[in-house]
Amino acid sequence: EDAVSAPREAFLDDWEVKYNVREPPKASNLHSIPHCSFTSGLEAAQLEAFRAASAVPRTRQNLVAAMWGVHGPSRAMDQRTELQLQCNKSSDCIFLSLEGLRYETNSEVVVFGSLDATFCLQPEGDTPSRKGMVDSILTGCIPVLFSPLQTKLWPWHIERWEDIAIAMDGVPSDIMGRLSQVSTDEIERLRTNMLAVLPRLSYSLPGKPRPEDALETTLAAILKLAQ
Repeated sequence: EDAVSAPREAFLDDWEVKYNVREPPKASNLHSIPHCSFTSGLEAAQLEAFRAASAVPRTRQNLVAAMWGVHGPSRAMDQRTELQLQCNKSSDCIFLSLEGLRYETNSEVVVFGSLDATFCLQPEGDTPSRKGMVDSILTGCIPVLFSPLQTKLWPWHIERWEDIAIAMDGVPSDIMGRLSQVSTDEIERLRTNMLAVLPRLSYSLPGKPRPEDALETTLAAILKLAQ
């Protein structure tokens, strides 16, 4: 995160109480960049093959997928707890706990859960961002955001979150009802736009740079700022 997506006044009190070894960003010259995800390290041909496969229409068994462990500042804990309750009560939602996978890879669980859902709920974590936001975009599972701060993340890589995600200001009382009303045309629009940003969310292998990957996009933006 940077000072825009994670302002100190929004998190500092909670951080000092619960996370006295970790603080929100405080330097003035910070810029947020995406998390590494499961497509990072793919060569150009492999990534293009993945993108082509992602573009093929597929049957998704679940309207909504929710995948997380319960942790983070109190605001994130509240979001996750309420969303999990709503998910568990709905036949349209699958909840996959990542609690036991916190210190090992959870990529297999996340990828298969995302591939089988139309929408992926993305509440805040320890900070506004979480790797799941990238995972859902890469798998064509439309991210659902619950904080305006999340829409300020990674501006060099994602220009307009409203083009690839559903953004809400907090958790609604009936999240499944809200999402079930999203039209088929809107779902296709968001998925098409997600495919377009996919290359900018993947990091290439060292020594094998790929034009417009996540790192190249970052370096180009820094150079532009410096000029």
